[in-house]
Amino acid sequence: TGSAVPVAAFVTSTLFLVSMFGGTFSVLAPRNVELFGPRDFTITQGRFLLGSTAAVIVGPRIVANLRASSERSAIDDLVQQLEPSQFEIAFDAPLAQLDALIEGKTVTINSLLTQLPHCVDPTPTLYNSTMVCAAGFYSLGLAALLLTRPVSRELFTPDTPRE
Repeated sequence: TGSAVPVAAFVTSTLFLVSMFGGTFSVLAPRNVELFGPRDFTITQGRFLLGSTAAVIVGPRIVANLRASSERSAIDDLVQQLEPSQFEIAFDAPLAQLDALIEGKTVTINSLLTQLPHCVDPTPTLYNSTMVCAAGFYSLGLAALLLTRPVSRELFTPDTPRE
């Protein structure tokens, strides 16, 4: 049996990262004013929100592409372990039609594993590249946060008295 430490570390880190999503937007506006002052608040807030919107649009596409790439790589590795004649008997098509068979979901990781019972299932590792990419983006975000410095208070516009 394996150790429960990797699972516990994964669950803990996932909960930590997911909890930061809502927290970011709850403190974004006050932190924005604290760092850059009230004068250009709407401009800087708009840029923060534009960046968040871009990440929401581009992020899932990156995840889907990385997952599809990992899946295709796993299928290719499994296919290489099959004899061409064994492949043709199992899938009723020559190996040259592999791309069409994958697209039609005839050849999948599970269908290949039935032909290769001695092989290790690569499914648990399909999101490894996705997690490494996410860790890289979070690291860049942390670096950007650590490099951010407040604007000098003398550049702030004076508060206007309320009537």
